[in-house]
Amino acid sequence: MDKITWNESIALGFPEIDQQHRELIDIYNELCDAVEQHASSETTLRILGHLGHYTSVHFATEESLMRILNFKDYAAHKRAHDRLLAELRVLSEQAAMAPMGVNQQLMQIIGQWLRDHILKPDAKFVASLERRGLHPSVKAERAIQRWWHRFRFTRRRR
Repeated sequence: MDKITWNESIALGFPEIDQQHRELIDIYNELCDAVEQHASSETTLRILGHLGHYTSVHFATEESLMRILNFKDYAAHKRAHDRLLAELRVLSEQAAMAPMGVNQQLMQIIGQWLRDHILKPDAKFVASLERRGLHPSVKAERAIQRWWHRFRFTRRRR
């Protein structure tokens, strides 16, 4: 099974996003272990459900940041999130109907999806934040407060 090992090459540099990516990877690796150990379909489906739920939480976090910070590619990123969640639901339904539950083929699809999500669209989002002055060295809370302050006073002047 092709587990994902967290390392700095996949870190985006924003602590909250990186922490959520680590959690997604941990859940995925837990699912890999369960499949490798031929755990019951009930166990693998429970872990897969947890992965789906946490993915939804992660996407909601990213989308909130994107809206707050007026990310220009928000709509495309949101569509990609929606598409990925729909695919994960279909895969979960297929796994629920399969006698073995989650299998290695499904794990390869999920693993590739997770790698692609972190390394491509999320990296683009983080690069956009950095261009706007939100560097990894800036604490997320302080940065959001700074952007909110600008937004609030910009809105009053109009």
